[in-house]
Amino acid sequence: MPNGKTITLQNAQRCASDATKWETLDGQDITPRGAPKPSAELPAPTASPKQRETYVVQPKAPTPEIDTNLAAINICQKIERDLKLSCMVQKFNDTLRIMPAIKVWWPGESDKAPGLCHAIATIARNDTGNAFDPLWTVKIQSKHSIDIALASCPIRQ
Repeated sequence: MPNGKTITLQNAQRCASDATKWETLDGQDITPRGAPKPSAELPAPTASPKQRETYVVQPKAPTPEIDTNLAAINICQKIERDLKLSCMVQKFNDTLRIMPAIKVWWPGESDKAPGLCHAIATIARNDTGNAFDPLWTVKIQSKHSIDIALASCPIRQ
């Protein structure tokens, strides 16, 4: 049409008086015999069409996967070497419903366990760039009783 719009579905019996083409959606001409030719031609474009801008999207460089089990083992080795405390990595086990944790056995007073727990969690975050899954925790266990957890805190915040 002269206004630049294309009718894709028309319910009327005949085309609009200012229609420039009569065709089906698949492009077949359906102009009736003896139909008047449109008197107004579409105006020629005055300005050159605007070129399309091309954007190239580069994929992000893949971030290296960190094996959190191996990272937890390395943290335990630091704890055993530097703090002289027993440490163990408890791996995730869905069957037994065991959540992953870094367990540290603390021989000292129980009121210092939460501070130690948060310090170890901070070290774990800093060493791995916060790559630990939210299920991972640090557990400070009593050296005198294997079943008692003095403190527990998430590694990831």
